[in-house]
Amino acid sequence: MSMEKIHMPELWDAIPDTPDMCRDAVLHAVSTYREGRDVRRTYKVVFAVVLVLALLCGTVALAANGWNVLQFLQFPQDHMSKSLVEEVSASAQVDNCSIQIESVVTDGKYLAYDWTVENHDITKPVYIQVDSFTGNGIPLYTDGTDDFHQQWFPGMFNQGIMQDGNLTRLPENLPGDVVDVEMVIGVYTPVKPVCQMDLFDEEQIREKLNEGYYVIVEGEGLVLDDPESGLMVGYGSINDAEAMGFYREEMDISFTVNLLAGRAMCKPLTLPEVATKDKVQVEYLAAYASPLQISCTIELFKEGMTRNEACELLEQGYFDLTDGRGATVEHTTLEGFGGIRERPDGAWCIYYDCSIANDEQLPEEVSMSFIMQNDQTITVPLKIK
Repeated sequence: MSMEKIHMPELWDAIPDTPDMCRDAVLHAVSTYREGRDVRRTYKVVFAVVLVLALLCGTVALAANGWNVLQFLQFPQDHMSKSLVEEVSASAQVDNCSIQIESVVTDGKYLAYDWTVENHDITKPVYIQVDSFTGNGIPLYTDGTDDFHQQWFPGMFNQGIMQDGNLTRLPENLPGDVVDVEMVIGVYTPVKPVCQMDLFDEEQIREKLNEGYYVIVEGEGLVLDDPESGLMVGYGSINDAEAMGFYREEMDISFTVNLLAGRAMCKPLTLPEVATKDKVQVEYLAAYASPLQISCTIELFKEGMTRNEACELLEQGYFDLTDGRGATVEHTTLEGFGGIRERPDGAWCIYYDCSIANDEQLPEEVSMSFIMQNDQTITVPLKIK
């Protein structure tokens, strides 16, 4: 029997109303936009290998390794955003699980912080998820990359400990000159003893379920026995701990960050005029630069373009950072998301909203260019220095 996986619709919730014929293109575009994050994924895999060896040899001294927000962002310790880094040293613990946050950096638009999450007794697996994440009471969102949210500890991606960080865009309407960040982290322990399986095997799973075990398959997901569909592995949140056979505890962790210095150093950039190439118009709606990052929102459209035409154009290319002449520029994408949407005049467009890590090596003039399959590049220079 093949394993059926149920994926929670979190990605679709983030994508605006998009016709079915476009969804593959949108997902391809999202994957392309997030290529800059792959570097962090590689870094965490390396860390995980070192960590496993350390666990085999004895206790891991986390405090001694100097993990901080700049390391999480893969910035050098003398990065130009160093002056905006604040030490917070926040922590929370319940039973065998703990979270530690050492430092944070913000420019008033983005907030980044490091974290270390650990289950100190790996003989008792727990499922950990972020049940609430707010800034001044307004919902914030994890970046979804290398996250401890909705993970088993130990599980497929860890041996009881994970160390990474989170980057989140702050709400435009965030009040005040400080932000009080609070995370409520649910720690879910199966009421029944746990059996970990390397592969999905219906016969073995049912045998263990009948013996009174909770089964974890391949170190992730939640085993479900649906009356209609039978056994399957679901991925997502635990919404009713008691009904799903879990005992819930929570870790509450909070810290306060001053926004004044970051806001003072985050400046709007002068937007270039709308450019046209082969009847395709390109417009920057917003652009900002700070020592932490350079962000912009850009749209591509044609006069009277329909939804289907926007989808077709999206399938023909992708956005990437270049210099002012269209040549590739080495950079790190902190965040990137795009798709199609309707403009105020009723025409449909492709949009891309992104943040690029600022770097002294970036040229004075860059472009968030649309690179097409026919090797054409639509370039609109933007002066960032």
